[in-house]
Amino acid sequence: MDQQVLLVEPNYYTRFPPLGLLKLARYHNDIMKDKVDFIRGCSPRIKPDLIYVTSLFTWAWRPVHEAIKYYKQLYPDADILLGGLYATLLPNHAVQSGARVYKGLFEDAEDLMPMYELVPNWDGSIIFSTRGCIRKCPFCAAPILEGELNHVKYSIKHLVYPSHTRIIFWDNNILGAPNWRSIMDELQEIGKKVDFNQGIDARKINDEVAERISHLKMKIIRLAYDQKNVGPAVQKAIEKLSAFGIKKRKILCYTMYNFTDDPQDLLERIRDLLNWGVAVYPMRYQPLTELPYALEKNTYVAPKWDKTQLETVAKLRRVVGYGGAFPPYKALVERVNEIANLDELLYPLKKHDDSIKG
Repeated sequence: MDQQVLLVEPNYYTRFPPLGLLKLARYHNDIMKDKVDFIRGCSPRIKPDLIYVTSLFTWAWRPVHEAIKYYKQLYPDADILLGGLYATLLPNHAVQSGARVYKGLFEDAEDLMPMYELVPNWDGSIIFSTRGCIRKCPFCAAPILEGELNHVKYSIKHLVYPSHTRIIFWDNNILGAPNWRSIMDELQEIGKKVDFNQGIDARKINDEVAERISHLKMKIIRLAYDQKNVGPAVQKAIEKLSAFGIKKRKILCYTMYNFTDDPQDLLERIRDLLNWGVAVYPMRYQPLTELPYALEKNTYVAPKWDKTQLETVAKLRRVVGYGGAFPPYKALVERVNEIANLDELLYPLKKHDDSIKG
């Protein structure tokens, strides 16, 4: 018998549609021949037999619990499944919501085109050409969520929605997989805009990679400079990309802090990147499995940091950041080269904000 299936995205902030729910919608609609409906928050249009609730970051758990409580009261006979990042990373906490917790991927839907018809105002095909990662970075949740490299696809054409103008990759490390040449060949053939949203491994960028990237329609090239020991590889990658005609200001470099680093380490990495001519995006480390920090954003303070220093970085992002990033403008580069610590950077820049932002 056909089921009424309700797919629920709780009321937390996100810039992207819920990929997992849209894949489940395709599975139930096309394969199981169920009636599906997608809703954000608590305003259902059907009486469901089965309810899927997704989750995002662990610190956004409250809207998840609120949605489950609402639907359990409204539809006490419906089966409610909770999946997503929070459910997979903190299953023991997630089960307190009262829903059945589903960890990891729903394999039967993994290779299906998401049901983008349910989000008609969204313009972007979100794709995993791989799951997992070749790295085992201690600050990353990918090993827990997806494990080692798996689900390697050599073609992604069937996952590109015809009316979308861009393709967004959520691979953890596409250059670490054996399919990257096939994927880039297809992207050049398809001709749509491309965003490797999770970043490209600078240690894997050589002449061939840089040349292939230069042929893609990419507004931003995302790299990461999370620890000082990868600095030479990042600098080399920037120079390789630049040599193939990619403007350095198109390169955005994630820069993690509040982990094993200290404020001086972060300042040195910011200084490196601005002098290399690329934009810097400081990202505060947040534990995703360690309680209680995983449940409250920006509560974790690493041993070599204090709250005042972390607030200084947050203020810097507000004062000189463009969307949170530090652009490599001349006045900012000069000031970073002059100072001895992050505190010195903050206050003089407030007076010269306009000249720095250009």
